[in-house]
Amino acid sequence: MSSEDVDVSTPFYKENKIWPYVHAVTPLALFVATRDLTLSILLVYVFETAEIIVSFSRPYFKENSPDSLIGDPLNGALTIFAGWLASQGTRSNEIFLHRVSFWTRWGCFGVIGVLASLVAIITCPLNKETKDRQRNTIGTAIIAIIYVGVALLFYVPHFDEPLIKRDIGMWLVAATFIAVCAEPQLKITSSFIQVIIADLIVILAAFVVFLVLN
Repeated sequence: MSSEDVDVSTPFYKENKIWPYVHAVTPLALFVATRDLTLSILLVYVFETAEIIVSFSRPYFKENSPDSLIGDPLNGALTIFAGWLASQGTRSNEIFLHRVSFWTRWGCFGVIGVLASLVAIITCPLNKETKDRQRNTIGTAIIAIIYVGVALLFYVPHFDEPLIKRDIGMWLVAATFIAVCAEPQLKITSSFIQVIIADLIVILAAFVVFLVLN
């Protein structure tokens, strides 16, 4: 595929594809793995920078530089912040890191990240916008189901600890809410803006959790 075949002209804030959703919930899964606000945001930015570098030799991955440097990191940073704020309310980070192994946390994130990306690539072809919206509806639903299924597969064995069970429950409710808001068929505005609004609502909910539990 040549660089001419790749359309990068649409500004990221007008994007109506599945990627804003993926760039919201995958970083949220990253925070669940790291339980570290700064590290999670840094890793998101490093990945997006690497994506730009790869796009120079692999035109298929080419996208707007503002998308990789502003849109995607902003989207991820908002959900990461929401996860961090909620964890400050539940005060669960220490017990989470103590009870859940490194391999469980990072294995869950890795599986979610790979499967979400594969589904997004399959359901986000470079064709007409109407087809994109229809395929993205299916893709978003598939990712949402995979997301919950993989998380439960990795974390259910740790549900004997109430704090972990509550944390995972809030995480999955937030991710599912974002999936609903990301739906292009809603046509409220662009998928990117819909996801950003969903991110802000999740942050507000996390702030309420913080206030209630402190």
